[in-house]
Amino acid sequence: MATSKLTDRTELTTTPASDDVLHIVDVNDTTGSPAGTSKKIKYSNLVSASSGVTSVTGTAPIASTGGTTPAISIAAATTSAAGSMSSADKTKLDGIAAGAEVNVQADWDETDSADDSFIANKPNTNELDGQILEYITRSTAYANGTIEGEVLKYGGGTLVETKAYVYASSAWVAVDADTENKTKGLFGIALGTSGFANGLLIRGVMKHTSFSTFAIGDILYISTTEGLVTNVAPSATGDFVRVVGYALGNSYIMVDASATYIELA
Repeated sequence: MATSKLTDRTELTTTPASDDVLHIVDVNDTTGSPAGTSKKIKYSNLVSASSGVTSVTGTAPIASTGGTTPAISIAAATTSAAGSMSSADKTKLDGIAAGAEVNVQADWDETDSADDSFIANKPNTNELDGQILEYITRSTAYANGTIEGEVLKYGGGTLVETKAYVYASSAWVAVDADTENKTKGLFGIALGTSGFANGLLIRGVMKHTSFSTFAIGDILYISTTEGLVTNVAPSATGDFVRVVGYALGNSYIMVDASATYIELA
């Protein structure tokens, strides 16, 4: 065969037969020239008969019409199947705040804080909490030291819980039937150590074991022992007698102080 340019030779316009020979340059073999050595290769060794794309398929939600030149598509997503997202769905998704949760019907009575329907930080519907006055009722059983009634949160002085006081000269003083100034005036039972923070029960019901000795129906008076109430009226000359409540039994008392008092002569 005479020497000629590769570009001058007749072009094969059909698929080569498997035993057709092709011209290649082996660049890894420089024995023929620094650029490589001319060699031949059978078409069957270059491209096998089974190579190439023969068919394209798809797995849901991807769909293919099959064959070597298929039409590929993806189905729209539904609530039960994966698929493509519409622009409307994307807009809606982008409009949801980070960390947002599905709305759940709240349940006022749910006590399990892990339940989606639990309401945190519920207001206490058994309290009417004012600036100075509170009105407290109960929906659960009384425990020792608990109350229902009218609470006054006002006044200075260091208090002792469950002790009785009257309000005088801008501060609470412990009651004492031996002294008029510790008998008269606004009466209350301390609910803690601070008149402002804890307040005093000025009218209502209180349960405490210190009242367990009182019998049902006993009239309660300011005691001659400082800070206490008693079911025995003071009787000594110069004592002051003031009714401040009634015993309900079972460690309950009703605080309902009279505005009047008498001095024994």
